[in-house]
Amino acid sequence: MKRAILLLVVVLGINANAQQIVKYVDSMEDKVYYYQSEKMLVANEAKDKGFVLAISVNNKTMQMNTIMGTIVGLGNCIEDGNLIILFEGGDRITITNWKDFNCDGETYYNPTSGQLKLLKTKKIVKMRVTNGRTYESYTKDIEEEDQSYFINLLASLDSGDFIEVTE
Repeated sequence: MKRAILLLVVVLGINANAQQIVKYVDSMEDKVYYYQSEKMLVANEAKDKGFVLAISVNNKTMQMNTIMGTIVGLGNCIEDGNLIILFEGGDRITITNWKDFNCDGETYYNPTSGQLKLLKTKKIVKMRVTNGRTYESYTKDIEEEDQSYFINLLASLDSGDFIEVTE
């Protein structure tokens, strides 16, 4: 019964604010993990080309460490490359992938403090990811409901307004 109530609270919390930070408390190992309630999917209609973005959180500073991505349909292996984000009003950032060569589609991007400020305050209108190994890229206009993804997610992180789950 407790699990059913917890699940209901989590689902309702996620629906109330699509991008929130979940604080997961593992009481057996006495560890705490933070992750987002929803990842950002940027893909074509068939979902066979594009990318998914998530963040990692530094448990000590409670700040975003890295934007983690998974690329699909842009070559079998990933190396270098970048993520370009175009914001409302024309501001643009380019963040270089620092993850080593891999064939799992994994990418890691560390925004600078100036880039982070834009992510916290400006809506995203378009994104592009490029595989530096094959130079294939995917660009997509961002749907209205996803344009404030980072604004909402980083506001949840800054305010400490977490969905708490204890196991």
